[in-house]
Amino acid sequence: MDWIEEFTENTETQEEIQESISYGTALAEIVSMSSVLKGLGELDDDVKAVMLRRFDQWLDAISPVIYSPGLAEVLGDKIKNGFEAIFDEMTEEEFAEFLDRLIELKESGNVSLNDVKEVFFWTAKLLNSLGVDIAELSEFVDLSDSRTALSNLAALTAITLAITLSRG
Repeated sequence: MDWIEEFTENTETQEEIQESISYGTALAEIVSMSSVLKGLGELDDDVKAVMLRRFDQWLDAISPVIYSPGLAEVLGDKIKNGFEAIFDEMTEEEFAEFLDRLIELKESGNVSLNDVKEVFFWTAKLLNSLGVDIAELSEFVDLSDSRTALSNLAALTAITLAITLSRG
């Protein structure tokens, strides 16, 4: 096999692998890897850029995200820990499932009270890992109906990750 055939075969394999990995899983994996690298003092700008690209892909998948005025400012003041602390509260697999579940629920539009409870639980764990009590953000989470609650929790998760990941 010459190098062109080998390159083509490897490229096709990488594309197949990429298509089979969801955006939430891809984001969780790079955040986990970045966490390890940060702990070793080896997190560089290239890895941070990949992490932010994966975040952008995940964000596109849950869009539209309805922003509540003042949320970023409040979160920016309250977030105390770096992204590596996420894995003190949940495993990489749980983080991936949470991120993928948000995509699934946003795409389906069919949201039950149990779905909202599940998303609330994981959002609270995410926030707690970063030093934020979700109760302090009640003004940004309207739980009056399932769709609104999901939209608010998705925005809360997205803004939290945007701030945390951009801080590196």
